[in-house]
Amino acid sequence: LELSYTAYSDDPGPSATATVAIRIRPKIKLRITPHLSYNGRSIRWTGTVTGGPYPRQGVTLDVEVREGRRWRIFDQVVANSKGRFHYSYRFHATDEPTTYTFRVGLPDSGSGGYPYTPGASNSVNVHVNP
Repeated sequence: LELSYTAYSDDPGPSATATVAIRIRPKIKLRITPHLSYNGRSIRWTGTVTGGPYPRQGVTLDVEVREGRRWRIFDQVVANSKGRFHYSYRFHATDEPTTYTFRVGLPDSGSGGYPYTPGASNSVNVHVNP
């Protein structure tokens, strides 16, 4: 967005100009079911990315798990041209009862043709027994 001010009507150009970048994060909602699972079983992710227009190819989101204080990307999912996404994950290597925290996020690099800044969904905990 560019703003300009001209002090007098006969001035040859603006007295002052300013440029402002408006950065908006999309609202991303995530739901995972079930919240209790076992090795060999799957959890199902559904969600929405609020904020269009959406590019024809959809919006690429990173699938993330929390490891300590950091988020680690382990896959990607694409929200369709209406902002909806579905994903499934099967547990296979949990050795002891563990609670995992998951989320999805718009990558730092963005998603081609989607004009929003990076952001993440709500986080969801899933407890897994071996």
